[in-house]
Amino acid sequence: MNRRKVMTFLEGYVGPIFPKGIINELNDVYEDGGANGFIREEMGKKIEGFEKISSGETTDDGYKWFWGLHCKVHCKAGEGKILVLFPWPLDSYKKLDRSIAVYLQGEANTQDIQQVLQKILLTLRKQKKL
Repeated sequence: MNRRKVMTFLEGYVGPIFPKGIINELNDVYEDGGANGFIREEMGKKIEGFEKISSGETTDDGYKWFWGLHCKVHCKAGEGKILVLFPWPLDSYKKLDRSIAVYLQGEANTQDIQQVLQKILLTLRKQKKL
């Protein structure tokens, strides 16, 4: 079950999507260090369009996600939202229950998704160095 990419529906969103390369890197860094409440809010402040941090989002398989980061994005096609969901860690904050997943609402392009994931990755790496 570890870090598997689970194809589950989240009402009101398109996805999940698992951007190649960066999602594996993000899983590695997140699995290695987690993200406490303070770092989650800091992460949000660094992302343009940050809306909120949530917890308990539930996908159609009944899985309640540990936490999620919500962002608004603007592109030529219009406005959209990106939701990055973080799974529960197994055994003392080490292995992940499943892969981090990205869900979309409205218009968002690949570049928007990559930018959000890069900011999250950079924040987690800085936390790890502390």
